[in-house]
Amino acid sequence: MEKQANGAPIMTPDQTGQTMPMSQIQPDHQTFAREGYVDPNQGFVGQQPVGGDQQFRTATPLANLQRSAAPVDCPACGARALTVTKFKTGNTTHAWAFGVCICVCLGCIPYLVKGTKDVEHRCGKCSKHLATWHRSGTTEVLAHA
Repeated sequence: MEKQANGAPIMTPDQTGQTMPMSQIQPDHQTFAREGYVDPNQGFVGQQPVGGDQQFRTATPLANLQRSAAPVDCPACGARALTVTKFKTGNTTHAWAFGVCICVCLGCIPYLVKGTKDVEHRCGKCSKHLATWHRSGTTEVLAHA
């Protein structure tokens, strides 16, 4: 229990206006989930699966996919699942390799760095190739509903 300098417990008003020791205040996890706060004991609670079967509340449109995995509605199998991402060599990788090769003759380096590669998104359930996010900033949607 936290105490003041004089040894008295630190008191704070609750929702009814009565005071109680700080150690007895329980966090409101519904507010955390609604606001997207981080609970240090449970991790991120904003975009959590609703049930144990990995159902997400919202899906990201395929055209809005970017570098990281996101929950999507797969047009092939109809399931809502988190995409599986894989880094693939693309035109931006080749451009970087050309530039590095001209400057320092080490053109292989961009092929070893994830930061120069495109991101391929596949369905987490059926593994269908859904979209590719290119380093140029565009998303190429490959699976349509």
